[in-house]
Amino acid sequence: MLSIEGLAFVEGRLIEGMTGVRMPRRSPTAPRTKGVWKRFVARLTDGRTWATLIYLILKLPLGVISFALFVTFLAYALQLIASPILQYGFGQSLYVINDTRITFPWWSLPILVFAGILEIALVLHLAKIVARINGAFAKAMLVRT
Repeated sequence: MLSIEGLAFVEGRLIEGMTGVRMPRRSPTAPRTKGVWKRFVARLTDGRTWATLIYLILKLPLGVISFALFVTFLAYALQLIASPILQYGFGQSLYVINDTRITFPWWSLPILVFAGILEIALVLHLAKIVARINGAFAKAMLVRT
């Protein structure tokens, strides 16, 4: 509980540096009294400590889900871009369903490459939107209004 304030400060600096969302510095929550127990109790009764703890707990599953989605989207886009090389250079099919290989005609491969490039652009824009939402969520949970 005594380290929550430091974790919130570091997280705020990371969010500010990566997304550009302004995260004001937080004043210390514990009074400058002597004794670890009094500072612990002061932080235990502070609402910002609990909001920060909830934010840090929620950040793990949200980060895992967003990472998995973005890696999947980018891998599929790279597969579409590499489809001419995979299909005609190495003889690999793009899709195999129930031991049936699905290949595309040569005239459709430039369309697939263009679709892959377009998907990368869309994924990068989606990542920017997710970063803004993450920054707003962090600001709402870590900064007292």
